[in-house]
Amino acid sequence: PGYFKDYINENTIYPVNRIADVLRKGYGPHYSVFLQKEVGKNIPASAPVNSLVMPLSNIDQVANYFGLRLNQLLLPGPPFFLCGDESYSQDPVFFFCDHSDPAVIEGTRKGRFEEFGYFYSDPSQFPDPFDVRTFLKSRQHLDVCGSKQKAVLDLFKKCLSLRKQVESITISDRGAQKVLEYPGSSLLQYTRTYGGETAILLLNLGSKTETVAIQYPAQLYCLLNTESAEWSGPGISAEPINLSSISVEPETLMLLIGHMSVPEES
Repeated sequence: PGYFKDYINENTIYPVNRIADVLRKGYGPHYSVFLQKEVGKNIPASAPVNSLVMPLSNIDQVANYFGLRLNQLLLPGPPFFLCGDESYSQDPVFFFCDHSDPAVIEGTRKGRFEEFGYFYSDPSQFPDPFDVRTFLKSRQHLDVCGSKQKAVLDLFKKCLSLRKQVESITISDRGAQKVLEYPGSSLLQYTRTYGGETAILLLNLGSKTETVAIQYPAQLYCLLNTESAEWSGPGISAEPINLSSISVEPETLMLLIGHMSVPEES
């Protein structure tokens, strides 16, 4: 319902082509089915790619409103965290405020319901932004004692560490990147190259395993696989990759790294 119309297709709630376009050129002009108008702006090609913040959700839209969070930690731009991301919080963050002007209060209530009311079959369940209970429901329970919570926190730390270790992730040159989509697939391949180092992100946004072959003249190694047992999954990380057949499990991200010698300048 609502603005989710702009993010849903038959395979995944995060259409690969939309994400690929944003990776290539930022949040450029496109038609919003929900708003029924063009949105987005042209971003100069000269803009450093590591200056673009590319959050998959924000504090008020899409996922966070219902306590469902997504993140990007291995893209060139600054990482964007929402409250509770790092601990796998399932708590929502509702809109709450404390105005004193009765007209502002009524206008805010009306505006919020007009924007989000279609998510609630029972209007009486819509969170009142001026009710203290709405604020209390938005408090985050940052308990990382559970195995899932600890695994997500450790994964965040791992990704932040990789941002420092793998130079090709954060370089500013937009020409150093390549985005590939696979027709009929929910798989996205994002490649960044710097010097003799190549980093390849494989992201499966669908509900079935995807297999891909990658042409690379040297051995690739997997630095991160979110299906690894280390992150509470069954996969294996840090192993050489069979380039002719790489399987990416549903809703999984893999980071592959390869190195080639760079000829010295004469």
